Amino acid sequence: MRPVEQFLFCHVPKTAGTSFRQMLNGVFAAEDIYPNEAEIAANGGYLRLPDLDRAKVRNCRLLVGHLPTAARVLFDKKPNTMVILREPVSRALSNLRHIQRTLYRDLNLEAIIDMPSELRQAASDRQTTLLSFRSIPDVMISRRIKPDRARLEIAKQTLVECPFVGLTERFQESIDLCERTFGWKFPDRNVVTNVSPLQDEDLEHILPRIQGEVQLDIELYDFARRLFAERLAAALAGPSSRLSA
Repeated sequence: MRPVEQFLFCHVPKTAGTSFRQMLNGVFAAEDIYPNEAEIAANGGYLRLPDLDRAKVRNCRLLVGHLPTAARVLFDKKPNTMVILREPVSRALSNLRHIQRTLYRDLNLEAIIDMPSELRQAASDRQTTLLSFRSIPDVMISRRIKPDRARLEIAKQTLVECPFVGLTERFQESIDLCERTFGWKFPDRNVVTNVSPLQDEDLEHILPRIQGEVQLDIELYDFARRLFAERLAAALAGPSSRLSA
């Protein structure tokens, strides 16, 4: 009997990951996803890494969540890891606006950025951080430490190891690449969820501050763009079959 392949979707916040997760629901049966939509609704959101049931991880076909790529070690065999990245300043700004809508509706973004804890949560090279952990203890010890260049190199290598790396700004092409990579056909390619409303607010003083916080993420995103372009070109040049990472 052919071994059942397992997949891990590490959902980086504010990268169109909810839309992608909804599309994955058309490929995997609900009983094969952990947590599935019913479990996410019952929990009020994704499960945190420490709360995951390892037996369910080992027996699922798809694990989803706002998880670091270190979650790969929870599987008995290395899963097919999927991740979508977004231009870092735009991603951080969207994350800050989410914090504003849900926690600080009476404050402008500049006031929220002045809060170190919220700025760290929204920006602070978050994409590099999530991709740079190699073990669960590493996550627990280092999740609040700002990553350095060594972490950036680990994150780049992690991207190389992921069979699928998509880009928010090229979402439809990312879906094409995902289908070709795994031999899937998404039933619905037009799922769009959690679109942040535009807000009329002066960003002149905000964007440079955000950019200063995400310098490693900017380098990581440039690397991801090159990797994506190479893989997409290879996929379009050949048959719609499994690509090697």
